Amino acid sequence: MLRKATSSRSKKAKGVSSNKQRTAQAVFQLKITLKGYKPLIWRRVQIEDCTLDKLHEHIQTAMGWTNSHLHHFHVGKQLYGDPELMQENFEDMGYKDSTRTMLSQIVPTDGKRFKFSYEYDFGDSWDRESESREFFEKFSPKGTFLDIIGTKGSGQGQFGAPNGIAVDSTGNIYVADAGNHRVQKLGADGKLVAEWRGPGSGFYGPRRIAIGADDSVYVMDQGRTRVVKFGPDGQVLTVWGSKGTGDGQFDDPASVAVDPTGNKVYVADPRNKRIQVFDSDGKFVTKWIVPEWGGPYGFEDLAIDSNNGRLYASSANINAVLVFDLNGNRVGALTPKPPEQLGGPTGLALVDRKLYVVNMGGNHVSVIDL
Repeated sequence: MLRKATSSRSKKAKGVSSNKQRTAQAVFQLKITLKGYKPLIWRRVQIEDCTLDKLHEHIQTAMGWTNSHLHHFHVGKQLYGDPELMQENFEDMGYKDSTRTMLSQIVPTDGKRFKFSYEYDFGDSWDRESESREFFEKFSPKGTFLDIIGTKGSGQGQFGAPNGIAVDSTGNIYVADAGNHRVQKLGADGKLVAEWRGPGSGFYGPRRIAIGADDSVYVMDQGRTRVVKFGPDGQVLTVWGSKGTGDGQFDDPASVAVDPTGNKVYVADPRNKRIQVFDSDGKFVTKWIVPEWGGPYGFEDLAIDSNNGRLYASSANINAVLVFDLNGNRVGALTPKPPEQLGGPTGLALVDRKLYVVNMGGNHVSVIDL
């Protein structure tokens, strides 16, 4: 999802009188407010003139974030971003280069206050970023705590904002290590087997992982707006997806799931309010419209029940899990037995006719018998 901050310039350094001096010596005071939260979350900072790319680093420091995701600035009708990170989206969306644009170039020359937007992490939220823990916990099917795997860091077996997790048929564990822009393959004992950085320019904030019937590994590389398919040995088999609204394109894709019996791959494309269906080689098959999607901070996820021909879809904005058959027909919605309630359902896992649902609002896992 998006992180949005508004910034207003209110004063400059004393003794600065000319535009030339102002460009060289100005100190800007900015109030950075995170939208969508009550009570308000905000910071006030003073910085010297700098590029917008450097301003991005200052905002990251002020908010306690880890510079793990894509970002851009929105000033009036103009977008500013880093061309190296935005890649093909840079020209398509009319960006200007934030690494070459100074803060003094976008503020009014009359010294009046003004606002602009800063968007960070296309598909996550401040809560998730600030509260994320750099390990994962192992529980028994009955909810008994068993173990902790991993610590915070960038070394082998360490994590920075870990997101998706999946297990193959032999017990290997795959972790989308979003903050370190990699996927780590661990043995069943939690020890590192391999590290995958992704093809081309590499991963940028990988989010979800799904395992195919042949133990192929599908990675939702959200920051690059694509799906990457690997063999179990780490060989890249295929890559598909780009930013947009057309068939086979995504806008901040949130999750990927695989139907091992039907050889189909399902991608949650929430900003486009749809689930897209592909074959195992990434060829577009069809799309299902999900009108409830499209809201902010949804953390949408998918789970496939191949044996019973069902797909389950969550969103933190809907306190129920949507149910589809594998032809795309909506067949109902799930909630736990009263008095248990869902509160911002996000992550889904299906084991032995039980659907496990992570509740972002209540910081707990609900279990729904199917």
